[in-house]
Amino acid sequence: MLKRLVLALAMSCTSAVVHAEMDMAGCLPLQRGGEYPFDYNDPDKRARFLHTVESIHFTRPVESLVHGATASHPFHDIAYTLNQIPNHPRALQALLRLAAREKTGNIQGSSTSVECFIKRAIEFAPNDLVPQMTLAQYYAAQGKQEAALNLLLAAEKQAPGNANLAYNIGLLQVDLKRYDAALEHAHSAYLGGFPLPGLRDKLKRAGAWRDPAPLADAKPAVATPPADSVAKPAPAAADAPPVPADKADKAVAATVAAPEQRPADAAAAPKP
Repeated sequence: MLKRLVLALAMSCTSAVVHAEMDMAGCLPLQRGGEYPFDYNDPDKRARFLHTVESIHFTRPVESLVHGATASHPFHDIAYTLNQIPNHPRALQALLRLAAREKTGNIQGSSTSVECFIKRAIEFAPNDLVPQMTLAQYYAAQGKQEAALNLLLAAEKQAPGNANLAYNIGLLQVDLKRYDAALEHAHSAYLGGFPLPGLRDKLKRAGAWRDPAPLADAKPAVATPPADSVAKPAPAAADAPPVPADKADKAVAATVAAPEQRPADAAAAPKP
């Protein structure tokens, strides 16, 4: 079974509009004040405020889930970071890893669930592909492959030719035994330069792999390289994320830092 999607974290370059209306029922709205919250992909805000949040709240021990920076538990600092920067890609990944470790969608009794944190990121930054893929990743980890696939297929309509998306869609289709569709997406991903062999290997094991026919006028998908984010996120490991069944399909779990002492869901802007 597919445990994780391969989220090649090209965190600063996914700008296709992939937003579908999110069902925000039961999710508390973001609290706004001053310059916060801000979009992780806003270069001006990132230059001015990202270091403040990360240096106080999103420290390495927080990102690696060792301990908190302003509280004993890392969740409080991860939550603070996501309240200030809802689409912070490494903080979202840290949240997923923490949820998996603690086997709950409501960490530390928070009034904001893991799913709501991700949905708020999508609603806040609808042009950012990473939160969309993160939610699909979360659904897949819960065994909700159909929901994850529908989310990524909707994203694909708005971001056609994205090799990262094509690869992840193919993984889900293999898991659902939709091999013809998976093969089509595998061809798109690999023609676009996607580097991981996991999808091809899965199709080979299922006896469903065929080399793509050469097309004279083929327009390959645009590869989304597993680049480092501007905020120096954990590099996208070649074969390791929060979803796949085998090592070749694992996405990179990003690490995070910690915030100052505040309630887990506090949304006040950090103090420099």
